[in-house]
Amino acid sequence: MIAANNLEVLKKNKICSVLSVGDHLDFKHKDKYRYKQILIDDKWTADLLQHFLECFEFIDHDFDQGRNVLVHCAAGVSRSATVVIGYLMYKGGLYFNEAFTMVQNCRGCVNPNDGFIFQLKEFQQILQDNMFPLQKTYSQDNYKIQHTDEVEKIE
Repeated sequence: MIAANNLEVLKKNKICSVLSVGDHLDFKHKDKYRYKQILIDDKWTADLLQHFLECFEFIDHDFDQGRNVLVHCAAGVSRSATVVIGYLMYKGGLYFNEAFTMVQNCRGCVNPNDGFIFQLKEFQQILQDNMFPLQKTYSQDNYKIQHTDEVEKIE
């Protein structure tokens, strides 16, 4: 949450939109940035998978125009990491283990809860079966992850 409320960090990373994944998150710059909040607890019973399409459409809105998006939660460990891992699976055509490793290599504290891990593995099967709406993939080389759970499109 610290990065999301640090205007200097947002500007330095050329963030245009902020996706908050969690409840009780107070983003202070709603008037300056395109903003979306997904209200969800970091509990193994929470269904984050049901919000993937909504999250990915929000991210795509900016990525398709070459702009950066910050995906964050309270600690950048579970909820935001799950969305970023899912997005890399969706857009990069990565398997869960590949996407997880990619995110964890950039942010070592990444640790989605057990329920989110299960949902990501379920999402892998959904993608393999071409059952996810708007499914399209790009080369994984077109995306990089920064240490604050930001995903950036590379031109």
